[in-house]
Amino acid sequence: MAVSAVVIGRNQAEMVRATLESLERTVPRELIEILYVDCGSRDGSPGLEPDFPGVSFLKMPRNFGWTKAANIGTRTAKGEYLFLVPPGTVVDPGTIAKLRAGIEEDPTANGVSPLEKDEQGQIVSTGYGLPGADELSRRRAEGAWGKSTAEWGQSPVAVEFPAGAPVLIKRQSVVQINYFDERFGQFGADLDFFYQVKRAGKRIVIRPDISVVRKGVRAPELAHGYDAADLAHGAAAYLGKWSGFGAGLSARLGGSLGMLGKGSLGGFAGVLSGGKIDGAQGD
Repeated sequence: MAVSAVVIGRNQAEMVRATLESLERTVPRELIEILYVDCGSRDGSPGLEPDFPGVSFLKMPRNFGWTKAANIGTRTAKGEYLFLVPPGTVVDPGTIAKLRAGIEEDPTANGVSPLEKDEQGQIVSTGYGLPGADELSRRRAEGAWGKSTAEWGQSPVAVEFPAGAPVLIKRQSVVQINYFDERFGQFGADLDFFYQVKRAGKRIVIRPDISVVRKGVRAPELAHGYDAADLAHGAAAYLGKWSGFGAGLSARLGGSLGMLGKGSLGGFAGVLSGGKIDGAQGD
């Protein structure tokens, strides 16, 4: 297997179906293995398995967050490359072969991402610089990233943080850092990984000449309740790891007070304690 396509989802049955159907049409099909990691879905997602005999279904009993799901997929994968695919992404039969060629042709690239378009053909790709404390604080307060810093033309665009985008990366680059850091729950592990990509002198490239369709609405990382607490914890853990103890402590205090302001005593205590928060607390 050259590429392991890893789809991670929860309660997104129709979006998962659309993505798996498109991945199954990959040419040549033997280029890839397809893994679907289900994060404790309560809809029809786990019931899709009989419709996709060529897909490996890995089912978590509860929602332990994106990080654990990504590590389960990575440890199971046999491919040289990982293609991390959000549910709702529809790829053409030749997409993965083009992405693989793109990463092999560029010695500076650790990852290659296609340009995302909506069902009307409008560009919806995003690309950001790695955020600092101020941007993470704003992200926590407002529940969304700011305007994308990337500008799209015909040439490849290097980005530091392709937030939530489908991306082909070298599997060994995840193995070398002992997999995604499980101090994170849902939010933060991908940000931590891309920081380490930059630290190693590599880059992530979005290729406008390779496009995919994004069907449906991608769920925001921050909605309410434990999602907000998880984001606050993830931001504090990330800053503490890469910007120092003081930055992490400041973010943790700010995040815990933010949860208190929302009237969430459980979120306040969870963020302040420093323990990992994921969807299991809300199940």
